[in-house]
Amino acid sequence: MQKKLIFVICAVLLISTIASNFSVSAMSNVNVGASSNDKYEVEFIENTKEYQKIKFTNKETGDVEFLEAFYSDGSSNYLSTYTDEETKQEMQVAITTENNELTIHNLTTDEETMESIIDIKEANSIQPFGLPGGNGDYVLQATFRGSKQIVDSAVGIVSVIAGIVASVFGGPVTGIVTTIAMYLASSGAAKFYYVHELYYWRDIPVYPAYFVKYYENSNYTGFIDMVWYTTVN
Repeated sequence: MQKKLIFVICAVLLISTIASNFSVSAMSNVNVGASSNDKYEVEFIENTKEYQKIKFTNKETGDVEFLEAFYSDGSSNYLSTYTDEETKQEMQVAITTENNELTIHNLTTDEETMESIIDIKEANSIQPFGLPGGNGDYVLQATFRGSKQIVDSAVGIVSVIAGIVASVFGGPVTGIVTTIAMYLASSGAAKFYYVHELYYWRDIPVYPAYFVKYYENSNYTGFIDMVWYTTVN
């Protein structure tokens, strides 16, 4: 019983650590840059620590979508604007995270869905390793696995998907995030999966580091891409 209690306490502390660092100020090691593929052209119109505005242009149809990202007080919120293909009506979708819950709210139709961001898995321990950039030795503390359902109305909507992908770690919309979103939109995926790993520098919870790996399949195969970040400057 005591061991179970200790694990629960540790799990709560780990979630608190992750939540407290899901902010732009902790993302100094994530590069933000435009990326495009055969179907979409991406342009970062505005890009500051407090606000981003990204334009997605469908090369095949000419349709344009926008994703805005707002960062303040350690929180990250996203707003997608696009035109519905069937009704030709402008849609706005807000993507927000609070208390480990992801909310996708279509402000135009007032439809809303909520999901948990992470599922706690048992803590792991591995040999230390050096992060890119020579930031020292890090030890894996815990692994979190999760998945995100892309609401039916947002399947293929790259701006909404980019907001959902970024919300998993609560950081800025980067070139890697847009690459993942464009892949999921182009393939018509209705769901994606991710593994979120928490590392401590030399086992000390002072400079946590995170890896988020995105996958196509529920058995965590079909690797798409990865984001890593740390509070170490």
